[in-house]
Amino acid sequence: FQLVKSNMQRMYMFSGWGWNPRTKKRELEHKEAHFLIARKSPSIDNCGDLMGFAHFRQEACDEGALYLYELQTEKQHRNCGVGRALVQIIQEIAGENKVLLTVLKCNSDAIRFYLRLGFQIDESSPCKHGITDVNYQIMSWA
Repeated sequence: FQLVKSNMQRMYMFSGWGWNPRTKKRELEHKEAHFLIARKSPSIDNCGDLMGFAHFRQEACDEGALYLYELQTEKQHRNCGVGRALVQIIQEIAGENKVLLTVLKCNSDAIRFYLRLGFQIDESSPCKHGITDVNYQIMSWA
């Protein structure tokens, strides 16, 4: 939870959604939640330092789409391939199904990252329907 908080709290506050730790924890602890966790190689003394994680769910309401709720990396592990590796595994898990995610418009680094990986603005995104007064967009990979 601390990684999500340190990476996202300011962006949530800036976006107008506000930061609600209880709501975010409930989302992370959802009974259908799955996680991929990237760690440095473990030593005898520990299980390896956290480099990042992906939090996702299969969404029946989106025709079996896999929804990527969180992709978080520690700052010192950005631009090292950790996020790309996690997304590639997510894409493999999704198989023929679509991968969807919501990204804050103020998170331009994340938007560029997803575009480089082949994601595009999804047809369900509000901006595709002329709605521009929202603070997010929905992206997809298929």
